[in-house]
Amino acid sequence: MFRRCRGPHRVRGSAALFKLAFGYPIQSAGIALWDCGGNDGALNFAKFLKKHKRTVVFLVDGDSIRDKEKEFSLNRLEKYGFAEKDCLFLGDPNELEDVFSDDQWADTMNAEWPRKDEQQWTPKDVADLRSSGKFSKSLHSLLYQHSEQAPRKKESMVVELTRRCASPPTSRPR
Repeated sequence: MFRRCRGPHRVRGSAALFKLAFGYPIQSAGIALWDCGGNDGALNFAKFLKKHKRTVVFLVDGDSIRDKEKEFSLNRLEKYGFAEKDCLFLGDPNELEDVFSDDQWADTMNAEWPRKDEQQWTPKDVADLRSSGKFSKSLHSLLYQHSEQAPRKKESMVVELTRRCASPPTSRPR
């Protein structure tokens, strides 16, 4: 089995999440992770696998089904010969970052991206962001504004969080 990833952060994040959820490395389950260099590369790789009679399943942020402007929309998948049944949607309500608890985020933020004012991040700091647009973007902006060690890319946030997690996220793919 192959797991296509849009970039190196997704490769590292997927491996860490799999091990957290199942207790053993993803490679032990016969899954190969491939950095496809973006959505186009991922779609072309998936099309190649399907052409060669391989089963392809996409793990996609939940908001992709609602956001028709996304590069990885169902309309775009259909153009490559795939359907909604080929997708597992992750994130409640929108994306992977949503499945982690406020406590998990605050713990990671304090350990990895301390505040400039030397105060502690709290679960409330995180909870307040969940109702204001795209959570991951709001979280990354908050870190960028208030931490000198903030990750340069928002994709790095999940990688760091999964490295620190002691238990899997509570949400499951739909």
